[in-house]
Amino acid sequence: MAKQEITETIKFLSWLDETHHRTAATCKQHDVDGYLVARPTTRHLIGTFFVWAKANKINKSVHGLPQPQPDLQAPQTQPRRCRQQLRRRLGAHSPP
Repeated sequence: MAKQEITETIKFLSWLDETHHRTAATCKQHDVDGYLVARPTTRHLIGTFFVWAKANKINKSVHGLPQPQPDLQAPQTQPRRCRQQLRRRLGAHSPP
């Protein structure tokens, strides 16, 4: 695991203990889902921990993490491609 994954896993396990008095072994899917609802962008990094926990038969209740939703406020990483798609859909042939 990378440093950030370890940090996020420790934060999650601390939250789980303080909030629900549960451990990694007693954690349920709804605990993970509830934790991810607050959704700081790094919380999804706990996924690696659950892959490990399942492989080591520590937790069989968590079946996966929801896929992170794209941030609608995030800047476009491919603005040229987006403009091209927009022009195609609008039927325009010249740059906006």
